[in-house]
Order: sequence, then C-alpha cells, then structure tokens
Amino acid sequence: MRAFLWSLEAGNKIRCKLCLRKCLITDKNPLGYCKVRKKKGNNLIVTNYMKISFHEEYIENLHLLHFKPFQKVLVINSLGTNCEYCSENVDKKELKKIDLEKFIEDVKSSGIKILFFYQQEPIIYFETMYKIAKYAFKAGLINVFSTNAYFLPTLSKLFKKYFSAVQVRIYNFLDEEFYKELGLEDLRNLKKTLVYLYRQKLHMEIANFVNEKNKKENVFKFSEFLINNLSSSIPLHIIPKDFDNFYELLELKELAERSGLRFVYLSEDRNVYCYNCKNLIIDRDNQKIYLNNALRCPYCLAKIEVVV
Repeated sequence: MRAFLWSLEAGNKIRCKLCLRKCLITDKNPLGYCKVRKKKGNNLIVTNYMKISFHEEYIENLHLLHFKPFQKVLVINSLGTNCEYCSENVDKKELKKIDLEKFIEDVKSSGIKILFFYQQEPIIYFETMYKIAKYAFKAGLINVFSTNAYFLPTLSKLFKKYFSAVQVRIYNFLDEEFYKELGLEDLRNLKKTLVYLYRQKLHMEIANFVNEKNKKENVFKFSEFLINNLSSSIPLHIIPKDFDNFYELLELKELAERSGLRFVYLSEDRNVYCYNCKNLIIDRDNQKIYLNNALRCPYCLAKIEVVV
C-alpha cells in the first residue's frame, strides 16, 4: 500500500510528513523510525496495511469517562509507533489481515457500536485507521482514536468527518526535558496539534501519564495552556506509569483542580460529579445518568461536557 503524506527530495530521498519526527528515508536506511513506513524505489509504502488485532473492552477502562458511558468498544491496534515509551508492545501473532467489509459486518452483528483505535500509535497506521473508520462511519458505527498528538497539526482536519472523539496521551504534563529524552522535541507543534484537534469539534479527553520525573510546576503550566487555548471542561486523567506514590498523585489532582480544570480524575475514578455543586451525575456502579435533556446538572443546571 502506497503511504500518505510524504515527498520525494533531492538524491531520491523521501521525507515522511506523517508525524513530527519527519524522518528522512534513504536507500541505505529505507525504514522510518516507526519501522512500518518503507522506501521502495521512489515511493513510500506501508507494511502494516490492514493488519490489526482487536478485542472488546468497556470504554471506562480506557480513560474515557465523558463519552458514551457504559458502552463496550472494539479496541483496534496495529504495528508502528513514533515513541517507544508511549506505546505498548503488540504481539505480531495476534495481527490479522482483515477483509474490511466482512470485518464491519461482524462488528455490527456483535452489537458493538464504537471502534476505538488505540495503541501503539494509531497515527502511524493512519492508512489502515482511516480506511476502516470511513467504512465504519458509513455503516453507522462511531469512531474514536487515541494519540500522543505528535503529528503535523494540519492532519487534524482529516479526522472531522469520520471521528467523534479523541483521547490525547501526554506525559508529565508536557515536561520539556522529559519529551527531549523521548526524542519528541517539537512541543510547539504538538501543542498546535492539540488546538487544531479541539477545533474539529471532536469530544476530547486528556490521558496524562506521570512517572518519578514529573514536576509539580508543570501542572499549572499545562492547566493554563488547556484553559487558555482549549477549555477548562476537558477531562484530565492522571495515570501512573512506573510510579506508585498515591499521595503524590492525589496532590497532582488537587493542583490541577485548583488551577481551574473542572474534571480531573485518577485511574481508579469511575463516577462523574458536577464541577459546580459536586453532585453525582454519572453513576457507573448503578449505570445511571443524572442529567436533564439539555445535558445540564439537574441540581444546579451547570452545563456538563459529556456525550451520552
């Protein structure tokens, strides 16, 4: 399959433009960082096209608490990432080359209504994700994807038509030093990508993974960025990664709330409370939603950003 988003440069070199690494791919080094985009002659091809693994999961277990509560989703994965630390390993034995039409028919027959393109990094298997999402959308299914947002901001516009929600995975509240260690240095464009994604009117939630290198001052910086450029109502999930200090996690949650973010969650949180009056509005223990028809809190009429 011929890849999207690249250009042929001098000396028959290929510049990949899918993610912000912008790999220069040559005959001598024919693979990008992701290991699935490959130079073949004067073309760039993808080696992971329509090769996916999938399993069922409840949406709440994937750090989405404000989108389609209580629903089962089909989690889809494939090979390829632009950040090893940001991704989970995929067992190649679980990958299947799918017949797309039959795959969509099987999903509909199962009763599942939501496809969730998850890790490794769905942007890196963009050609597969976009084709599946297009067919799924036309079949009446809902598409959601997770991403580390390390891709060209202008690519965000392509998600508006076929996708309903995005989960953005960040690390240590976008700590610059930590991102440099990961080889992800272009935070200016990463932040621009976040803004562009938000402008596509997709439901957005942030999954922020923290480890021992996290700095508390980053909480205020990132919260300020969200409030000034996106919205104070975007749910923020604080998730430990190789880190088990519960009291520090609780402090980070409190700092984010004091910074002005309305919905901040730890990994074990499942219920949603009104940011204004603190009453329970999504009760996952009893699978009940306490919102009026205008998606407002029934007790204080505060507007709650949720898709039911």
